Amino acid sequence: MKSTIAAFIALCLLAFSAHADEQHPSPDMLAAMHALTGLLTDGYADMYAESAKFVEFRGMPWRGASDGVVVLYFIGGWRQGNTNTQVLAVFARNKALDTNSPAPNPYRVIAFTVAGEKGGRSIETVSVEGSSIALTGIEHGPGDPMCCPSVPVALRYTVQNHNLVLEAHGG
Repeated sequence: MKSTIAAFIALCLLAFSAHADEQHPSPDMLAAMHALTGLLTDGYADMYAESAKFVEFRGMPWRGASDGVVVLYFIGGWRQGNTNTQVLAVFARNKALDTNSPAPNPYRVIAFTVAGEKGGRSIETVSVEGSSIALTGIEHGPGDPMCCPSVPVALRYTVQNHNLVLEAHGG
């Protein structure tokens, strides 16, 4: 079942272009994504790191983060089914507090939210614009079948008080 879900997600991702860097996560970033996924999953669902989109940022005022990464990735297989969720997460890079030892965890979660989910919304691109995170994709419209959202959507988030807050939702 998981291989069918993974194949479906991979095919969907090939159809979409991304403004984010199309790269594989570093082992440290992958560990941070696994830690967040472990908090969010029902025990059956797992993340699909190969679908992740990354945008690095520098000098943001987000919870004292000077550098970090915005990540958009899928978690799929909830209750062993074929549903999936797109998670938007902001990770800051931790700096070593002294020169004799590295930071215990290279990344820390700043904020996260569900940005899309099967049948409701599918996010195609992610970028950092100023102090906002911009997403584009498609979402479910009034006449759309549950399988196939078709209405263009543009979302803009910012980090406020440990949360990703939706600033704008338009088409």
